[in-house]
Amino acid sequence: MDKEEQDKLEKIVRSSLSPVRLAQRAQIVLMASDGMRNQDIAKALGIGRVKVSRWRNRYAQSGLAGIERDLPRGAPPQKVDIKRLVDLTTQHKPAGATHWSTRKAAAELGVNASTISRHWRRLGLKPHLEQTFK
Repeated sequence: MDKEEQDKLEKIVRSSLSPVRLAQRAQIVLMASDGMRNQDIAKALGIGRVKVSRWRNRYAQSGLAGIERDLPRGAPPQKVDIKRLVDLTTQHKPAGATHWSTRKAAAELGVNASTISRHWRRLGLKPHLEQTFK
């Protein structure tokens, strides 16, 4: 680590305007650059070794940008073929039913029922109300 990078990290740690998470990550990197082991850093900061290892690795791979941002949380958004959904909803009937339910359409397309419901609302499709589906 060069002097300029070390100064940036120290500034982050000292600043009262830095987010706490970022300051902690910068502190991890600074302590590691002093030659401390992961378990010693974890003990000094009151965090887990895995967390220390994660931020050291991200810093090693991406530098300061690697510790400045978190990875996205939650599941990735589900992709649904809109054309197929519309075709299925308007042109076909499910076996043994008069119209598509969100659960049946979701099972057919391999997505969540909430995804089907969201797209139906956005597209204005109401298979349970349409006379042509019954």
